[in-house]
Amino acid sequence: MKKLLLFSVVVTFCAFFVACSRKEKPEDDPNNPLWKIIPDTVWYKKNQSADSFTITTAEELAGLAVLVEDSYSMLGKTIKLGANISFVPKSRSAQAPKHLWQAIGSYQKPFKGTFDGDGFVISGIYLYTTGEHQGFFGWIDEAIVKNLGLSGLYVDAHSKVGGLVGCSRLSGIYNCYTSGEIKGASQWVGGLVGYNDGGWIENSYSKCKVSGEDFVGGLVGCSVGEQFAKITNSYSTGAVSVKKSIVGGFAGQNTAGSKIKDCYYDKETSNQADTSKGDARTTSQMKQRGNYVNWDFADVWKIDNSKNGGYPYLQIGEK
Repeated sequence: MKKLLLFSVVVTFCAFFVACSRKEKPEDDPNNPLWKIIPDTVWYKKNQSADSFTITTAEELAGLAVLVEDSYSMLGKTIKLGANISFVPKSRSAQAPKHLWQAIGSYQKPFKGTFDGDGFVISGIYLYTTGEHQGFFGWIDEAIVKNLGLSGLYVDAHSKVGGLVGCSRLSGIYNCYTSGEIKGASQWVGGLVGYNDGGWIENSYSKCKVSGEDFVGGLVGCSVGEQFAKITNSYSTGAVSVKKSIVGGFAGQNTAGSKIKDCYYDKETSNQADTSKGDARTTSQMKQRGNYVNWDFADVWKIDNSKNGGYPYLQIGEK
């Protein structure tokens, strides 16, 4: 009888401990209700033979993720934004509901088209999952993503986690930026891209706070792919923290074949001081145009103490 009572107490205690230590998912948290957006896929299905589509609403953007997951190929298609899109409800209280974002593209069904933000900004993306390959895009393959700003991001996932893209394979990312917070329970976590596999990143930046277990970087968690992967004219400023050892203010890991050229990170705000994976600069140096070698401040970048906290910003955002 005593053994049975003891066993019951132990089981009850264990159940209580698990319940208290379990990380609540958004749908379980009464203080963080979800905002249900109904994805709109009609904009695509009514004219699938078209080569270019312009979307302007949160519902249409959410519909793109559904279309890709439902095996609609975007190969050869251009998806273009026609307006700023917000996933932040009009109520901005602490308990304001959030839409749980579904990443566009997965390992099995990657996004393969062109996504052109046309200088517009998507704000309030909120993603919470135990899965991998997560971000605004989950997985892109031989795709192009350009001219896009993502602000107010919150992405919390397992591995290969990035603000813009979880995993980019043989893809081009140009003139893009992110701000917010990116968290990974495991490895390959970056403010812009979690895992860059043979891809190109150019004229982009991240101001995201980034944290993970290993291979964590301010812009990119890891960049691999001999003779292909290349990151140029980009920077990061967010705080970067790691539980283990492989970390970088700009890139967590950069393999011998992957090239990082004319890229910088703020060593004061990132709390990192590594070398050979992007050049470390003080906050003051990051706000001086002369410290950006081979950058195009005529047509691509601008720097103004009254904008973007004094850091360089992309001209495509001046709509």
